[in-house]
Amino acid sequence: MAAVYRTGIVDKVNELLANNRLRPVFLFETVSTRIVEAKELVDIDPSLLSLRNLNTPSDYEEAVKQFTDEMEKRKIDPSRNSQ
Repeated sequence: MAAVYRTGIVDKVNELLANNRLRPVFLFETVSTRIVEAKELVDIDPSLLSLRNLNTPSDYEEAVKQFTDEMEKRKIDPSRNSQ
């Protein structure tokens, strides 16, 4: 399961952690949630690389490099997506 979270839910996440409510379902019960189908992402991420699993700093660094390389190939400024 892949997930994207708004930074605005950090207080809810911290509250759940403090109460040892560690299962994702507890978060889903607390904040607005929407299931996104992979087909909704294909236009912006044809290879669906945004759904890959990143568990280590090196996984993350490799993902950033691949993203930056792809944006350069498409002539897109990667910083415009950081808002």
